[in-house]
Amino acid sequence: MVSTMDDIRLVVIGAAAGTEVALGKLFALLPLPMAAAVVVAVQGAAPDDVVRVLQLGPPELRLLWRPQPLGNGGLWLVPPGYEVRIEGDCLVPRPAGRRGAPMVLAPLFASAAPHAVLGVLLGDTGLDGEAAAAAFGSCPLLRPDPDQLPRLGRFLPGG
Repeated sequence: MVSTMDDIRLVVIGAAAGTEVALGKLFALLPLPMAAAVVVAVQGAAPDDVVRVLQLGPPELRLLWRPQPLGNGGLWLVPPGYEVRIEGDCLVPRPAGRRGAPMVLAPLFASAAPHAVLGVLLGDTGLDGEAAAAAFGSCPLLRPDPDQLPRLGRFLPGG
């Protein structure tokens, strides 16, 4: 459970496709480098969407292809066609098991809930976002309007 913003070890960001510009604004608010790991999953992301997010993001943003320990911090982007779960103290990416539009947000948010975590959902994430929010339980979850992102900075670790 999170009692102060300094307790946060993990920030999970779920975004709808088409929110690349809003993600760029959100990245600008992050106090980098951060001790907390940050994982970004873009729902229904095509390779072009991921390229755009990487271009708009800070140089620290990396694709999460291999397991990474949470304790190392870092700013990670889930590759298209992958989902990420937190297992033990590691971020573990795997190819998404379902064809079509896999639910990439719900597994990430559900597995993150037991950790000291803050969640952010951007855009219209539909059923996947609703499942993610429900799985997140009592963890702090922000759902900012993309136009209101400058106000979000005070809620982020180190903000």
